[in-house]
Amino acid sequence: FCKDMDLHRPVCGGRGLATLPSKDGKVLQPMRTLGEPWTVLHGRTDEALRIVDAAGSRPLTALQRTRIGWCNVMLGRNRIALRQFRRVLATHRRRAYAMLGFAVCHFRLHRYREAIAAFEDFFRIRGPGWTGISHYVCALLDVGRVDEAVRTAEDHYARYPEESAAMAALAMIRLHQGRAADAAVLAEAGT
Repeated sequence: FCKDMDLHRPVCGGRGLATLPSKDGKVLQPMRTLGEPWTVLHGRTDEALRIVDAAGSRPLTALQRTRIGWCNVMLGRNRIALRQFRRVLATHRRRAYAMLGFAVCHFRLHRYREAIAAFEDFFRIRGPGWTGISHYVCALLDVGRVDEAVRTAEDHYARYPEESAAMAALAMIRLHQGRAADAAVLAEAGT
């Protein structure tokens, strides 16, 4: 689901979802050709909660459980999401996006040391990239590992100067260093 998605224009030219009108906007309804159930709702959080809870209570593949975990993250239910990711990782330790979700949940629950360890596992599994780097840098700052946070943010910005996550990470560092003007330039460029 995504309650902020603008459904006034075509979303997908594929054969997996049909757009149906509803009293609050439009709903994307999975068709039989869609391999995994996806529901997109426009501003209907209560219904999204019911759907996610129902889906999460039945037997799921690791991929499906990871997706349910991310739905819970988007709904702000980080403890529930953490349990979903933990279940996936218990049997599929190298599932990159389950590990990322696990890290994000720990970060959002202010468990920064656990978040750092999980982000580092995610980076090892996934390989080079910028996904998760801004949360990771914040967690490093929150536990006082400032030099490592600076090095990480500067390195990622040097490698990925056009990526908003790298810009955001470096902006947080500059703000932490008291360089608000530099942070604002980076933050503006990343939006």
